Amino acid sequence: MADPLESIDRHHLLSPIAEASTPGVIWDGPAVIATDGSVSHHNGHAGWGWISNRGAFGLGALGSTHDVCHSELSGVRDALARVRDGRQVEVLVDSTEAISLIDRYIREGDSSVFVSRRRRAALRGLDRTPVREVTISKVAGHSGHPLNEGADRLSKLARRASEGGLEPATVWKQACGIRDDVMAAL
Repeated sequence: MADPLESIDRHHLLSPIAEASTPGVIWDGPAVIATDGSVSHHNGHAGWGWISNRGAFGLGALGSTHDVCHSELSGVRDALARVRDGRQVEVLVDSTEAISLIDRYIREGDSSVFVSRRRRAALRGLDRTPVREVTISKVAGHSGHPLNEGADRLSKLARRASEGGLEPATVWKQACGIRDDVMAAL
């Protein structure tokens, strides 16, 4: 039986966008991926986004009642799940709390991470990534790092999409524009 909290996760609303952006990505060398999360202070809607130095990206919506750390963890999980045949991947995360939880989860396993069920669901699978060597690195948020800024913009776009009012075609067009901006800045 599926985890009941997984059904709350609205990432399926934007998953076709993530699928279209990363169709069977195979990186022939080291890759860098930045992830980020965003939560509205007004209504609690959350989103996550990630982008790689190869131009692949993803974004997803979590609906309401989520926190930024859960959004960050969801972005990391989705990004690593979409890597194909990755040998070395560095994931840039601007949340110290998320990095600490990921490190603890990978080192000690699921039962040792004393977190909410939602955060635990976001962590599941990180230890089964197809990537042979994963490095999670801290990046300063809003410091001008092109990948981090792109992930931030994608997470905010996903959050706005979860709040309603954005058609999938509009989200896709804006997400591709963000990707193009990041690639031009690298």
